[in-house]
Amino acid sequence: MMQDDMPNEEVKKLLIYMIEKYISDPERRTRLIDLALHRKDPFGSPPVKGIMYDVLSHVNQDMSQDDQEIVSKMAYLFG
Repeated sequence: MMQDDMPNEEVKKLLIYMIEKYISDPERRTRLIDLALHRKDPFGSPPVKGIMYDVLSHVNQDMSQDDQEIVSKMAYLFG
């Protein structure tokens, strides 16, 4: 469920940032960005959980502290 302190546009922006930074395959990157921008869960927000699982499964470098905080916030807000 979308939380009042993180509107859909902010969620989309953070998802796209994480996708562009950590997904190197152009086709996968395009597909995930399309999902972030156009698909909605029953509550009207992007499918955050699935996208974040996909991004995290492809991380092959150390994540910055800021990126770890994004992941923590998304996990807290969206499960």
